[in-house]
Amino acid sequence: MEKFVESFLEDMGQRSKDKFKEGGHILSYPKYLELVSDNPSVHLRDAAGYIKDMFDFYGTREVDYPWGKISRFVLFDQPFAGPMEALVGQEEAQQAFYKVLQSFVRAGRPHRLVLLHGSNGSAKSTFVASIGRALEHYSTTDQGAVYRFNWVFPTDKSGSSKLGFIRGELGARAGEYAYYEDSDVDARLPCELKDHPLLLLPLEERRRLIEAVMKEKGADLAVPELLGRGDVCPKCKLIFDALMASYRGDLRQVLNHVQVERYAVSRRYSRGFSSVGPQMSVDGGERQVTMDRSLSALPKILQNISFFEPFGELVEGAGGLVEFSDLLKRPVEAFKYLLETIETGEVHMGQSTLRINAVLVATSNEIHVNAFKQHPDALSFLGRILTIRMPYILHERTERQIYEHQVVGGLGKHVAPHAIEVASSWAVLSRLLKPNAEHFGDPQRGMVKELMATEKFDLYEEGRIPSRFTSEEAKNISGTIEKIYHETDNLPVY
Repeated sequence: MEKFVESFLEDMGQRSKDKFKEGGHILSYPKYLELVSDNPSVHLRDAAGYIKDMFDFYGTREVDYPWGKISRFVLFDQPFAGPMEALVGQEEAQQAFYKVLQSFVRAGRPHRLVLLHGSNGSAKSTFVASIGRALEHYSTTDQGAVYRFNWVFPTDKSGSSKLGFIRGELGARAGEYAYYEDSDVDARLPCELKDHPLLLLPLEERRRLIEAVMKEKGADLAVPELLGRGDVCPKCKLIFDALMASYRGDLRQVLNHVQVERYAVSRRYSRGFSSVGPQMSVDGGERQVTMDRSLSALPKILQNISFFEPFGELVEGAGGLVEFSDLLKRPVEAFKYLLETIETGEVHMGQSTLRINAVLVATSNEIHVNAFKQHPDALSFLGRILTIRMPYILHERTERQIYEHQVVGGLGKHVAPHAIEVASSWAVLSRLLKPNAEHFGDPQRGMVKELMATEKFDLYEEGRIPSRFTSEEAKNISGTIEKIYHETDNLPVY
C-alpha cells in the first residue's frame, strides 16, 4: 500500500504540473500578446462582455408553457453543479438580465446598477448565486480564460535587488522574469484590481495593437471603454512610471517585469465575484503597501514612493460581478458613493480614484423598494438603476421542481405520495389574484371576471379551459392566457 501511495502522489503531481503548463497559467508579456493576437474575442472584453459571452457559451433551451415556448439560459440549470443548485423558473428575468448585458456591451461599459426586486422567496439570491457558479466554471474553460498581472523584480546572486539590471546567469534570461523561481525573485507585487494586462500599454500603442489584431483576424468586435480609454490602477501606474524613468523610457524593458497570470473566478475566495451584505460602511478602502510588507523587500527604486493598495469587496469583485445583497436595508447615506461609481465606473478611496471593471447587481425586497421611492434622493438613484422584476412562480409543475429538489432530495426520507404535488398546488393557488376585468376588452371581459382560482390555476398549468364555456368562449379565453398571466407585471403585486 505504501508503494501505491507513493506512486499515486508522484503521478498526481506530474499530471498537475502538466495541466498547469498546458493551461498557460504563467506567461511573460510577449507570450500574452500572442494569445491576444490569436484569439481577440476572448481577450478584448470587459466584465460585462465576459458575462454576456458566458451566457452565450452555455446556450439556451426551450421551455413549454400553455401560451407558447420561452427560451431559458442553460447556465441556470447549473449542469456543472447539480440540480440542487438550479434556478427554477424565472425565464423572463433571465431574458431581461441578458438584454441588460447586451446594452452594457453596446454602451462600452456597465453604466447602470442592476436591481433584482421581488417578494421574499422569489429566488433573487439564487439568481445571482447561479451566475456566480457559472462564472467559476466558465473561467476554467478555454473560452473563459481570464488574466491579471504581477510586477516581478528579480535579484542577483548576492540577494540585493537590481530591478533587472543584472548580469551573469540571470542576465542571460533577460525578458523572462515572469518565469523566475521564487528564490530568484526579490519581490512580486500583484495588481489587486486584476486590471486587464493590455492596460499596461500606452493608449496610442494599445489602440494600434487592437486595430492590427482585428484587421488580421477580420474581427468586428466592440472594444469596451476599458480598453479604449482606460488605464491601470494608481499603484501600478506609480510602479510603471518609476520603471520607465529607470529604463530611460524603454518600454520593452519595463514589460520584462510583468508576469501575466491566469486565474479562476471563485465565490468562496472572493476572486472575480464578491457579495456585499447590508453593512454600514463603504465597500472598500486603501492601505499602505508597507503596512504588511517589509520595506526592505521592495525594490530600492520603489522604497521612496508612498503608494497604496486597495482592498474590500469592490476590489475583490473587480473583473467580474459584485452583488449588493439586500442593498436597500442600508441607510441611503451608506451607499450614496454608488451614484458616482455607477455614473463614471470609478470610486474614490482615500488617496486615489479606482476604475471598477465589474457588473454591479443588487437585490431588494419589494417592501424596501417601495419605501426607498419615498426618499428625497430616490430619483437620483432610479435614473442609474435598471430594475428586473422577480415574481412568484405561478406554474405548479415549475413550483414542484423546487420541492422535489429541496424536500425530497434534501430530506433523505420517504415522502408520502402526492404530498409534493399538494404542497406546490397550494403554494401556487395562494399566490393567485382575481383578474381585473377592466384590463380586458370584449368579449373576454365577462369570461375573465367569472374565472375561479382553480380555473385560473388550470389555465396556467395546462391551458385547460373550464368546461362551462362554449367552444367560441373557449377559443377567446385560450388566446388570452398569456395576457392574464402578465396582467400584474407593471403592478406591485406578485
